[in-house]
Amino acid sequence: MNVIIGGGMVKNVNYSLIYHDHFSYFSLDTWIKFAKKYKLNIFDAVVTPAQGGSLRVFLSKSSFKKTNRLKKLIKEEKINNLNSFKTSMKYKENVLNTANKLKNIVLTLKKNGKKIAGYGAAAKGMTILKCSKIGNKLDYFVDDSPAKQGYFSPVDHVPIISRKKAQNKLPDYFIILAPNYSREIIKKEKNYLKNGGKIIIPDKKITII
Repeated sequence: MNVIIGGGMVKNVNYSLIYHDHFSYFSLDTWIKFAKKYKLNIFDAVVTPAQGGSLRVFLSKSSFKKTNRLKKLIKEEKINNLNSFKTSMKYKENVLNTANKLKNIVLTLKKNGKKIAGYGAAAKGMTILKCSKIGNKLDYFVDDSPAKQGYFSPVDHVPIISRKKAQNKLPDYFIILAPNYSREIIKKEKNYLKNGGKIIIPDKKITII
């Protein structure tokens, strides 16, 4: 079970975390209603950096005074109408539009003869690829984990190699498939970028640098 703040997922059109290991998603309002059933009081909450924004709640059987940051989060959910069917359907629409945009970008690049590789063979990356239906368009994946190297991606069977091995056959474009590590990867690949390589970040706007 994974507790992820729905507000962050909706606002940032973050769908990469939706896969078998993360099957439950809760808003703060959901937690407040759940806690009441067991006579628990949520007196504080905070959004942590984990997984691109996770919700941590603090519960007690005693009636502690609600913190200002809890009140702020509750207000934010109400303003954004987060806990509604309409917002959920809009989120779905945004996800599909973003995935389709990524698909069109990749297909156009491949049509123009560009080589594209995935950066990070993470579970969240498979969600991105499957949603965009471009998993079989990648030449290979690079991943720092020796446990993944020498194997293949599920279904599409794209090879996974080390970054060192990829140095001899660098692609024209890398797609970062662990978006929450984009800053670190971009910093790490400054020489690749300096030498003309491009990086695709599958975020809300599909950024290419």
